[in-house]
Amino acid sequence: MSKQDVWETQEYYQIAKEASRDLSHPGLKLIKRYAKTAQSVLEVGCGDGTKLDLLTERKCQCVGIDISQTAVKKAQKQYPGRLFITASAEDLPFAHNSFDLVYSAFMLEHTVNPEKVIKEMVRVVKPDGYLIIVAPNFGAPSRCSPCFKGNRLTKLISGLVDDFVRIFVSHPLLSWQRVEPLAKDGDYDIDWDTTVEPYLGSIMPFIKTQKMIPVYTSSAWEVLEAGESVINKVFRMFGKTGMYPFVNWGPHIVVAARKRL
Repeated sequence: MSKQDVWETQEYYQIAKEASRDLSHPGLKLIKRYAKTAQSVLEVGCGDGTKLDLLTERKCQCVGIDISQTAVKKAQKQYPGRLFITASAEDLPFAHNSFDLVYSAFMLEHTVNPEKVIKEMVRVVKPDGYLIIVAPNFGAPSRCSPCFKGNRLTKLISGLVDDFVRIFVSHPLLSWQRVEPLAKDGDYDIDWDTTVEPYLGSIMPFIKTQKMIPVYTSSAWEVLEAGESVINKVFRMFGKTGMYPFVNWGPHIVVAARKRL
């Protein structure tokens, strides 16, 4: 996992802090619900620590890791009752089976090797513990990140074909589209630091290969989108009925899985 210069700027954390305070997202509500009964929680990609502090109980043993030293220093100063560590998500500094709940919220899209990150998260979950992943569904055929430079129609058609092939052929890797970040020091907007485009349709088969049992899956069609196109409104209508593959094409990935005993 490589660090971006923008992650060391004050502007980045001002924007991120405001976003972290909004707990209305269904994925964050899910994390909060599971965290209530967890005695130990790890957030991978904790930023300035705001989400971890708001989502977890005071009695819980809570740990946050982030690759940015600036983020970790901010977190340590703001939330001294929590433990924050500078570390890469690709090499978590914890023993196997360490936490009841491991989660990431809007982090996976900023990684270089998402397969390795997910495997590391699974490794440190206790047997019968839970993994929760929340991320933008940029890899859905009808969607893209701000950093995407390809042809949208080509992506839609090839993605639709891939979805139907996936019914019959299991892919062992995520194979998410890589993109070049737009973010630069002093110039940042939401998701300009995206490096890969996660997709719900491919993350679920991958998680199942990691000794995990899915317990909740959603592409968050209930999240309303400003300026939604007519075609996406049609996809929303189909998706909310549960029709495949449109059920996987919503704006965000929300996945919870339990580790096998």
